[in-house]
Amino acid sequence: MMSQAEGTKLLRALNRVLNHLEEWLIATMIAAGVPVTSIVSTLSEEWELSAHRVRELLRAGTLPPPEFTRPEVARVLIDALRVA
Repeated sequence: MMSQAEGTKLLRALNRVLNHLEEWLIATMIAAGVPVTSIVSTLSEEWELSAHRVRELLRAGTLPPPEFTRPEVARVLIDALRVA
């Protein structure tokens, strides 16, 4: 079983990963010459899992899509939230 402190640490790490992933996606699109308006549109239409939404899913015991995170990682986070 995971302690509350460990669960909090994992959630903070997940937030950092999400932020880096979004920054990488934006930088990749800019490098490819995608107009900023298209980037904003793409992020709002297809990148619907915010950090807040992911926490909601995990608190509900629901695994985020496998494209978003590996199921085994999501299970550890779900367990951590149950302890918190």
